[in-house]
Amino acid sequence: MATGFEGEINVRDVSTAVGASRRSRLLQTVLAAAAIIALLAFVHVLRPGASEITVASGTLRMLDSAPDKRIPPNDPPAPSGPPAPPPVAPPPAAQDDGSGCDAAPDDSDDEDDDSAEEEEQQQEQEEEEEEQQQQQQQQDDEQTQLQNEQNEQQAEIDSEQQAEEQNEEAQQQALQDEEQAQQTEQQAGQ
Repeated sequence: MATGFEGEINVRDVSTAVGASRRSRLLQTVLAAAAIIALLAFVHVLRPGASEITVASGTLRMLDSAPDKRIPPNDPPAPSGPPAPPPVAPPPAAQDDGSGCDAAPDDSDDEDDDSAEEEEQQQEQEEEEEEQQQQQQQQDDEQTQLQNEQNEQQAEIDSEQQAEEQNEEAQQQALQDEEQAQQTEQQAGQ
């Protein structure tokens, strides 16, 4: 610590150190508050049974809840089998023969309809599973990013605390050196 001509402590250096200490404490408080808010929001998201999150901007749906309306994927999956057969023209209308009997409908293409429905359901199920996996991956990525940010903040806080402690130790050492110098001067003056 710098001293004046007569061995006095430079007030400007002390006030700078005190101001830095106050700024450091203020920064720690702000970061701690932000971390607490983020942690509370994170815990609220993970609470079982919570289906919606309310934030300042509005209500958001949980990622793992079923959407109200099906959203088509950006790029549809490549066909896994042979191409679908071309559509078949409907059979000609039955002629009324005047007997009063209605002709029974032709159900020969029902099997094709059933298999097409099954394939469509299976494809929808696969798409839903893929979407759930993507959502889970996104949640994992967000959680990892949050943890990394918290680790960085803690490392910054730790380094600031260490610098503050070193600064305080240096101030104490300077005061002790000054006191010792004054005692030495007093002893030499006697």
